[in-house]
Amino acid sequence: MKNDKVISKTNSPSEKPINQRRKKSKLLYIKCAEQIIRNEGVSALNIRRIAMELGNNSATLYTYFEDIEELIIYCTFKIRKEYLEHLARELNTDMSPLEQYVKFYEIYCYYSFDEPEIYYNMYFGKYGERLYRIRDAYYELFPTERVQTTPMIDSMLWARNVYEGERNITRYLAEQGYIEAKNADMIANIIVRVHSSYMHDLFTYKHMSATLARHEFLDSLLHILSVNSPKKLPS
Repeated sequence: MKNDKVISKTNSPSEKPINQRRKKSKLLYIKCAEQIIRNEGVSALNIRRIAMELGNNSATLYTYFEDIEELIIYCTFKIRKEYLEHLARELNTDMSPLEQYVKFYEIYCYYSFDEPEIYYNMYFGKYGERLYRIRDAYYELFPTERVQTTPMIDSMLWARNVYEGERNITRYLAEQGYIEAKNADMIANIIVRVHSSYMHDLFTYKHMSATLARHEFLDSLLHILSVNSPKKLPS
C-alpha cells in the first residue's frame, strides 16, 4: 500500500501540466520585462506596466516572483548572456592567471559601466547576498544559456556572491605568486568596492564618461595588484 501511494503521487496526471503552465507564465514575465528594460531602461519597469503588457492583474506577478526587484534580477541574467559570451571568446587557459584576471575586468567594465544601474542592482541591491539562488533558478529555466569561460574565471562567476567570487580569484593569484597571500582577501574587498563605486557614480551622475571610468578603474586595478606583489608584474 505504501508503494502504491508513492507511485500514485508521482504520476499524478495534473502535477506536470501545472508545473509546465507555471514555467511558461514565468518565462513570459521575464521576456516581457527584458524587452521593456532593453527598450526603455530599468526605470520604465513597474508592476502595473508589466501587468498591462501581459493582460494580467497586477497581483499576479507575486505568484511567480517575490517582487518586481526579483523579476529585474532574472532579466539581468538574460541581459548578462552577451557579456558572458564575450568573455568566453576572449579567455582561454593558455593565458596566465593574471592575464585572465585583467582581461576579465576589461570586458566586465565595458558592460557594467555601459549599463551600471542594472549591474549594480544585480550584485549590490536587495538580492545581492542571495543572488546564487536566483541564478540557479534562472538556469533551470534557461539551461542552454549557461556559458563556461575558464575554470579560474568560472570560480568567480559561479560563486555565491560578488565578494566570495573575488576572493576565489585573489586567493588563487596568491597561490600562484602574483600577490602576497596575507593580503588576498583585503585586495578582493578593495577591488569590489572600487568597481562598485564607479558603477554607482556612473548611474548617479549621468555626465560621467564610461570610457574614462574604465581607464581609471583598470589603472587602479593594476596598481593595487602591483603594490601587493612579491615580484614585478608584467605590464
